Amino acid sequence: AYLTPGNGVVVQYRTASGQFAGQAATVAGTAPVYLKLTRSGTNYTAYTSPNGTAWTLIPGSSVNLTVGGPFLAGLAVTGHNPALLGSATFAAVSLNAPAPPTCPVGWTCGDIGNPPLAGGQSLTNGTWVVQGNGADIWATSDQFHYIWQSVAADATVTARITAQANTDPNAKAGLMFRQTNDPASPFYDLVMTPGGLSVQYRVTQGAYTGNQATIAGAVPAWLRVVRQGNVFTAYSSADGVTWTLIPNSTKTIGVAGAFLAGMAVTSHQVTIMGSATFTNVAVTAPTVSTCPNGWACSDIGPVTTAGNQSLNGNVWTISGSGTDIYGTADQFHFVYQTTAGNNALAAHITAQGNTSGYAKAGIMFRLSTDPGSPYYAVFVTPSNGVLVQYRAAQGNSAGNAGTAIAGATVPQYLRVLRAGTTFTAYTSPDGLNWTLIPGSSKTLPNLTGSLLLGLAITAHNGAKVSTATLDGVTFATANAITPKRDPHGRG
Repeated sequence: AYLTPGNGVVVQYRTASGQFAGQAATVAGTAPVYLKLTRSGTNYTAYTSPNGTAWTLIPGSSVNLTVGGPFLAGLAVTGHNPALLGSATFAAVSLNAPAPPTCPVGWTCGDIGNPPLAGGQSLTNGTWVVQGNGADIWATSDQFHYIWQSVAADATVTARITAQANTDPNAKAGLMFRQTNDPASPFYDLVMTPGGLSVQYRVTQGAYTGNQATIAGAVPAWLRVVRQGNVFTAYSSADGVTWTLIPNSTKTIGVAGAFLAGMAVTSHQVTIMGSATFTNVAVTAPTVSTCPNGWACSDIGPVTTAGNQSLNGNVWTISGSGTDIYGTADQFHFVYQTTAGNNALAAHITAQGNTSGYAKAGIMFRLSTDPGSPYYAVFVTPSNGVLVQYRAAQGNSAGNAGTAIAGATVPQYLRVLRAGTTFTAYTSPDGLNWTLIPGSSKTLPNLTGSLLLGLAITAHNGAKVSTATLDGVTFATANAITPKRDPHGRG
């Protein structure tokens, strides 16, 4: 790279001995000016600066000479006229090996696939600036810069991307789970490109990369990838609080054990360095919610987001994902006890998350935790009233018992009684005086013996989580068919 009187700063190269020289780039410039050349392997890049501190890459100046070994590095002057002697004055001359970029404590940083330009990273007050070169994250082998932590089991990676260099329409910056740092390793990622968001995966070592989903998107953007076992799912958010499932993003990767989880950047151009800025970066294990003594708590069916529950005094807070409790198989969160014989459960549902007009919160008798199990239940919904549902046999389609109580919403008192294999649902305005829901009594011969009896929550939306609060949760034998109960659960 050199300065000319009339053509600014010019970058030239010769790729082999005796070849005609080529011109890589030209930018405006006059003396005084700072110039810098860097070598990374066989790749050479030129920079300018107004002050010798802040350096700007000369666009297009990166050249791969494909020649290794020692080089001569120094200062060159030509008069460009054999009859005249040229001259130049230089200051602040230095020749040094660059210090490797520091990888923050708790992280591992490195290039995957030996890209021509070495990537790097910095972390300042929670803001990451990540530089990454490479041909792509695609096909059967990848080239990019990666920053990761090792996670042994389920985990979530979250970050906000605030900037991305547009080095190519397919430049990528985002979040990745990867089995190893081998260039051909299985992986799952959610990456931002200058044209939108993409979900990619490689299911086995050396397999061809697949594209699971693509949606519109631009920086700044919040991204999240969740691992549950071998199942990976991607989410986006406008604010980092409310997360939306990226449609069709769920993918099973056929590997188990520890994964690398973190940030990935590739320029998609081996002659140019890409970069992206990340904030709010977190690799977290899911919070394991405690199931109160005497209860069992679990998700039923392959929900996208794990549900949870807490009990504070006599107030339950229960969160459930899932597409629905209906059809031939269910997805919801269930908090239950195992009971035998004639018994009943009442609950006062005081709040419900409106993730769908058919989100459901209520009381259920169920034969097992199988998603297609027989059951009987009464639910309140945000906009479709109180519903009584049942599944008569394993894998059958669910049906409705009686007529929905239109307009009924939270707060709502609900109760279900069992007498042998006959089940009946009630509502109450106060938890003391109970009214039979017309047509709700249903005899279900397959619901016999010991049953699971408890509280069921579904979002009726696989991309969201519905949270309900309940109090007055009371068990009783069903001998007294018209019981009176204190609304706060006192006998």
